[in-house]
Amino acid sequence: MPTYVGSSSVTSGSGTATASSLTVPIPAGAQAGNEAVLVAQSLKPTTGLVSVPTGWTCPNSVGDVNGGNSVAWLFYKQLDASDISAGSVTINFNVASQCLAEMEVYSGVTGTGVLTATNIDTASNTNEPVPSIANVPAGALVAVAFAYRSASSVPDVGLLAGYTQGGRVVAGDASPFMSIEYQFKIVGAAGTYGGETGASSAAATGVGYTIAIPSNAAASTLNNAKVGAVTLAKAYVGANPVSKMYVGSTQIFP
Repeated sequence: MPTYVGSSSVTSGSGTATASSLTVPIPAGAQAGNEAVLVAQSLKPTTGLVSVPTGWTCPNSVGDVNGGNSVAWLFYKQLDASDISAGSVTINFNVASQCLAEMEVYSGVTGTGVLTATNIDTASNTNEPVPSIANVPAGALVAVAFAYRSASSVPDVGLLAGYTQGGRVVAGDASPFMSIEYQFKIVGAAGTYGGETGASSAAATGVGYTIAIPSNAAASTLNNAKVGAVTLAKAYVGANPVSKMYVGSTQIFP
């Protein structure tokens, strides 16, 4: 079953401090094979990426520009041993600006078949929508991420019905204020998910993301081999084998 592992975040600093790069730690407890989702946000819409970090997928490397107010990026990657050893990933921008990033990590999911959708909200209000995604498989983890900017105070999107709160990071001791936050849930049946509208504590503009990550169980297989009265049932959850041995109908291993 998909499980929330943890989150990490980084900002360009207090006040109006700027940075041309952000080094985001891999959350504690993350392991090779886990799926990482990373959202970065910059105050300057002219900010671009120098390059997408090696091995990461970014649906729009130009960035999702929010009406001349800010720009955000979504990244995701199935972590490997080198990611865990490095302990962080660095995002490089071509323009220094106020910026921040938040990473979430989930276990029990597969790195293939990830689905994403983006909604850009250019109207400053307290209704913050996220897009819907069709053909989400049963048992998948569905996460939504809000990357918003407000002139009045730090935008805090209330918890959506049926979701669990993930990580959150804020930047700005004075206007403008920015925040990134995640919420997630495990879905039962296959179908269309997302499409909710969050209620923000402050009128804001920004970007809403929906990410659907299939469960490892969706890739399960089962093979039985019988020799005389002994049956070896070999099951796989993703790439992880789980085996049982029977004599007749009696399980003798494990």
